[in-house]
Amino acid sequence: EDRQELLALLEKGLAHDPDDFNCLDYKAWLLKRDKHFDEALEIYLKLEQYPHHALSVEQELAEIYYRDLSCNADKALHYYQRLLAHEETGDLHFYAGTCRRYLHDFDGAEKDFLREQELEPDDIDGYKGLSLVYQYAKKYPQALAQAEKVLEMVREKDGDQTEHYYRAVHILRRMGR
Repeated sequence: EDRQELLALLEKGLAHDPDDFNCLDYKAWLLKRDKHFDEALEIYLKLEQYPHHALSVEQELAEIYYRDLSCNADKALHYYQRLLAHEETGDLHFYAGTCRRYLHDFDGAEKDFLREQELEPDDIDGYKGLSLVYQYAKKYPQALAQAEKVLEMVREKDGDQTEHYYRAVHILRRMGR
C-alpha cells in the first residue's frame, strides 16, 4: 500500500465533504497504523460525536489510550466498558482488568480477570494478569496459586517457562520464603 497516495485520495474526498464518516474513519485508521496517534485520536474523538457511529470507534479509542496506561488508564477503561456493554469477550475483560490494575482498583481488576478466565480458560493472559493483581494487592498466596497455574499451562504447551519461574520466585520472596 502507498499510504501517502491513500491519504491524498482521502483528503480529496474530505475536500468535498469534510464530515464524511467513512473517509475520516479510514484516514484515522491509516494514521494510527503509521503511528500518528495524536492525529488519529483527534479524528476518532470527532467521529465519536456522530450519532450512531460504528462501535469500531470505541475500539480504536480504547487501543490508542491503552498504549499509555500510566496516563490514560481511566480513558481506556471507559471505552473498554462501553465495548463490554455491547459484547462480552475475554479479551475485553483482560484489557479492562489491566486498566483497573493501573488505577489500583484491585477488586475490579480481579473480577475482570476472573471473568476472562471463565470465558477463555485456556488463555494464559488472564492467569498472569490475576497473579499480578494479587501481587500488587499483597495477596501473595493467591498470586502464587495463579503463577503456578501459569507454569502448569506453559509446561503443557512446552513453552519457555523462564519468565514464569521468575515471577513465582519473586512472589515467594515477597512471602518471605
